[in-house]
Amino acid sequence: MPKVLLIDDDPQLQEILTKVLVKQKFKVITADDGTEGLQQAKKHSPDAIVLDIIMPGMDGFEVAQRLGRDRTCAHIPIMVLTAYAAAFARNAAEEAGVKDFVAKPFTIDDFVTRLKAMMVP
Repeated sequence: MPKVLLIDDDPQLQEILTKVLVKQKFKVITADDGTEGLQQAKKHSPDAIVLDIIMPGMDGFEVAQRLGRDRTCAHIPIMVLTAYAAAFARNAAEEAGVKDFVAKPFTIDDFVTRLKAMMVP
């Protein structure tokens, strides 16, 4: 069963995505901010990370950069899921090593399809 770490400060979105992913046979781990997300990534070594950009404290760009510099986490594919869809954000996410960028609003089917595709080696 693949493990996905959701790092997002929106509890409603976490709840919705958790339900969707559990139905798709994923194990889901959640974190409410970047600091907790880094800890959970190191602790659980997920198969993929879904990461928000705009969060209190450490933003998603910094989280992605730190994960990329960590030998134990650098291999984990990261999908950004954000309402911040400006071209700058896409470029910054790519530079931080993000594998996929999904702008809100999004469809659940597209999200799940892209997450599964991202996890294929």
